[in-house]
Amino acid sequence: FEVTVGEDYSLQLLTDVSTLCPNQNIAIAGPLPSGLINNSAGLRKTGSITGRNTSTTLPWEFPVNVVADTSTFYEGGGTLTVPVIFRLRNTVAPVITSASTRLAGVGKTFAQYTITADGSPSQFTATGLPPGIVLNGANLTGIPTQAGNYDVRLDPANFCLWLQTHNSDFTFWSEQPTSGQSRKLLDDRRTRVRTEDFWVRVSSRLVD
Repeated sequence: FEVTVGEDYSLQLLTDVSTLCPNQNIAIAGPLPSGLINNSAGLRKTGSITGRNTSTTLPWEFPVNVVADTSTFYEGGGTLTVPVIFRLRNTVAPVITSASTRLAGVGKTFAQYTITADGSPSQFTATGLPPGIVLNGANLTGIPTQAGNYDVRLDPANFCLWLQTHNSDFTFWSEQPTSGQSRKLLDDRRTRVRTEDFWVRVSSRLVD
């Protein structure tokens, strides 16, 4: 079952005997996404799942068991257990908000660059970093070992059914890029993708 973050959610769980046994107990074994509840009617659970999830952290999958029981209110009844998964879907792609320029020198400690973004990304990945620079969580750190131009792809991802990602191109430059390289906006089939160029001048001439 797909739950869209930030939107009201409503689901009625039913069984093949719901019409004959409207007072069956439909319980949930396991944690629902925060903000969602299985509504009660007297002593029984109705299987009516309602609420609103506003989670911005993992996990995004919630495996539970639906346990339908007719034995409490109906003679000769029984139980049925069905495993299901509630999945959070975040429709807002993250947007990088951290600074777009930084200066670095070969053999010099790279001042920690912390990636910040709107849309509550749960993870970051980076490809093409220059030798000596590494990504730890949301931080770029290290000591550059070679001057030059490095095209780096940085992907902040928030959790959702399709793992929707917001892509940013970070570029490490040996010299300042031209104004035409400063920013561009792209679109693809699934989500708006904002691509912003970030340059770091990696020089072999920097001194303490």
